[in-house]
Amino acid sequence: MTEAMPNRRRVLTLFAIGAGLACLGGAPLAWEHEWRGEAMGAQVRLLFAGGGSVAPEQAVAEIMAEIERLEQIFSLSRADSEIARLNAEGIISAPSLDFLTVLNLCERAYRASDGLFDPTVQPLWDFYIRWYRSDLDRAPPNGPDFEAARRRVGFGKLAFDSERIALRDGARLTLNGVAQGYVTDRGVEILKRLGFERVLVDLGEMRALGAPEKGYWTVDLPGKRNAVQLSGGALATSAGSGMIFAHNGDHHLFDPRTGRPAREWSWLTAQARSAVVADALSTALFVAPAEQFTAILSAFPGASAWAADAGQTVRRFG
Repeated sequence: MTEAMPNRRRVLTLFAIGAGLACLGGAPLAWEHEWRGEAMGAQVRLLFAGGGSVAPEQAVAEIMAEIERLEQIFSLSRADSEIARLNAEGIISAPSLDFLTVLNLCERAYRASDGLFDPTVQPLWDFYIRWYRSDLDRAPPNGPDFEAARRRVGFGKLAFDSERIALRDGARLTLNGVAQGYVTDRGVEILKRLGFERVLVDLGEMRALGAPEKGYWTVDLPGKRNAVQLSGGALATSAGSGMIFAHNGDHHLFDPRTGRPAREWSWLTAQARSAVVADALSTALFVAPAEQFTAILSAFPGASAWAADAGQTVRRFG
């Protein structure tokens, strides 16, 4: 959605489809129609394993129109978007229902994670980009400017209701940790309305609408040593390697308590019923130690996660 939205989730890949049906050696594909394109600064993909009430091309056109509409709300790179105006002016009136829906999910994730998920970390983004701009070998940030950026972070600096959204004390908002999931869910709702029942949707996050007949969607996790079989639900992955600021490994996934990049995990994949929840969970859990996972996941029934430590040992949670 913006230059500040890294392509951090291209580590999830479709491996195979169905019970034993693989895309190898000329074997027949289990989908009937595939569409690839670009949206929100990333490669996106839809696999249709069955028809709907309209042609797949018409469904894709409606989804792309919806993405354009949502970018006018969530894109930090568009000066006239709702979130850009909020960050520039500190307040907007009569916010859209989409914006409020996502903020309500943000508040839920913030509370469930005891503050580890915090969409007000945009001042840290801005500071780290400036800090390393001229020297990728520079020491990690410190000093009064860094502390000033840290003080601008805090969910309590955000207030919202149906009348307005407001930020105080220099806070700025980013929804990069949930917006792609919300967009993915909206794409699925369009497909449902158009009568589709078997589609794998990859619009930044991955969500399965049903599954191929007599089969399932199989998706590789990062490292391709583990795979998940989907017949519904969503996956989202967070990895520090998706956006690295400097040679020391400082990256874009911040611990809001310290202002430093989180170092608990190499990558983390969350599975949930909706893509927006999976998106939020992958961001929150990436910052969390393993002992907090049970409490965080329990706030979202049916959710689970896979996490790899620095040595690439993968653990399953939930």
